[in-house]
Amino acid sequence: MDAPESQLHSHAEVLTPRADRWVRQLASHLGRRAEVVEEAGWTVLRLAGGSCSMTGTGEAMVLEVSAPDDATLAAVQDVVGGHLERFAAREGLRVVWERRS
Repeated sequence: MDAPESQLHSHAEVLTPRADRWVRQLASHLGRRAEVVEEAGWTVLRLAGGSCSMTGTGEAMVLEVSAPDDATLAAVQDVVGGHLERFAAREGLRVVWERRS
């Protein structure tokens, strides 16, 4: 999950009792176009020049995105967040990204 210091970072916590399910579904679906790696309790998607580390905490899904620039950060956020919101539309999940330094 560690990213180089020159990377930009964003974070989202999405409240859902089905966090583990959504992590598995995103990894399965996006794994067709991305590399999927399991690292120390996190599922990491490497796509679009950046990465998204995902884990379920029981009550929430935690998403950590890293990318080398603003455009790539936004692209990874859009891909991961958009897919999650579509998959979990019945739950009404919304992904709100918070920029990290």
